[in-house]
Amino acid sequence: MTATRDMISVSTPETATPQDLGPQDIIIDKLVYGGEGLGRLPSGEVIFTNWSAPGDELTVLPQPGKPLRGQIQQIRAASPDRIAATCAVFGQCGGCNWQHISGESQRDWKNRIVQESLQRIGKFSEISVPVTLGEDATAWAYRNRAQWDVEPAGPNGPLLGYHAAQSKAIVEFDHCHILPEGLNQLALQIRTMLRQNPGLAQGLKRVEAIRNQAGQTLLIFDSTNRAASLALAHALEEVIPDLVGVSFRNISKPHPSPVLLTGQNYLRETMAGKTYQLSAGSFFQTNLHGASQLLSVLEAAILPNAQSLLDIYAGVGVFAMHFSGRVPRVLAVESAHSAMADAKENLGLNGIKNVELSRGEARAVLHGLKEEFDVAIIDPPRAGCTPEVLVWINKYVKQQLLYVSCNPTTLARDLKTLAAAGWHVDRVQPVDMFPQTYHIECVAVLRRA
Repeated sequence: MTATRDMISVSTPETATPQDLGPQDIIIDKLVYGGEGLGRLPSGEVIFTNWSAPGDELTVLPQPGKPLRGQIQQIRAASPDRIAATCAVFGQCGGCNWQHISGESQRDWKNRIVQESLQRIGKFSEISVPVTLGEDATAWAYRNRAQWDVEPAGPNGPLLGYHAAQSKAIVEFDHCHILPEGLNQLALQIRTMLRQNPGLAQGLKRVEAIRNQAGQTLLIFDSTNRAASLALAHALEEVIPDLVGVSFRNISKPHPSPVLLTGQNYLRETMAGKTYQLSAGSFFQTNLHGASQLLSVLEAAILPNAQSLLDIYAGVGVFAMHFSGRVPRVLAVESAHSAMADAKENLGLNGIKNVELSRGEARAVLHGLKEEFDVAIIDPPRAGCTPEVLVWINKYVKQQLLYVSCNPTTLARDLKTLAAAGWHVDRVQPVDMFPQTYHIECVAVLRRA
């Protein structure tokens, strides 16, 4: 888990190595994007430490590398925000890096990280960043999708679990607390099946599982061995009654797409009054409660009298469909073939007539589009928008931009570009879509200055 360094100035003198320093006493000043705590050695050098909490007084052993990272040797005085982690493999598994921090403090620090990103990267001195939306009651068992790594030749048979923190070793688990019970049981069933018949694990590197609210499950095997994957799929069908389909992704090929092995290659899910088809390989929010909060933020912000809406990076069409009843003209742009096929199906499932779909890379589609839109909603990947997309938005989006982001650092960078082109950032609302982790979802609301 590597923290983003855009938000801080790191200086590491050449005069001392971690081996020279030995154990050091530090105080954790704050959390940074990436999950680590930031402290300073007695010399003033910055050091980052995983599994720490703001206010912890620690003895750490500096590790080789730049910037310096510390391995906790002793918690001399615990932070008031520190709590007992729920998971038995916390600190070994590379997933939930903030389970040891109270939910209220997690949300508070996500808010601070967003503010600091906007200030340091975006150079915004005053932007409204309201309290991070989320609550402790929905901070567990929230994921509808999981990915488990597989080692076919473990010391006692095949291994199935998560990658360890900062290594490729696989950490097995009995119960993952951010997964619902159905996905936990599924992981144990697959692991048992592989242990009983190791030949079924040949070539298998990863299992992706998707489960809807109705309890139906879809599996995708990332593997180099189609025959073994097909045999595993048939074996699991016999013991998992709610398994509706299994697909195979041949990872020996570049950019593989899922190929159906058995059953069907999609699930259907409902959210905010709409029905969505989700194919193997299509993106959909992993936290339905958080996604509903996200939609509520957008609903409250969108212009009430907008006549046209552009949804860029549209996925299976969630935003386009959600606002189709409020905006007469909607265009959704998406590059993934499976997601665009799902979006087309979803329009039919929901009887929506006023949404047009356009498949292709955003910058390529927009390059040929000379139409003006009142409002645009963009939800780019973690890397943010390409410069060409931002230039097009500045030219053709006339009134409002709603920017949904999963990375506050690239969000701040793109908002700086948009502000320089004449947009005004009204507010940035964080939403805690991924409790127990450092990941942050945000909605930035922009208008023409």
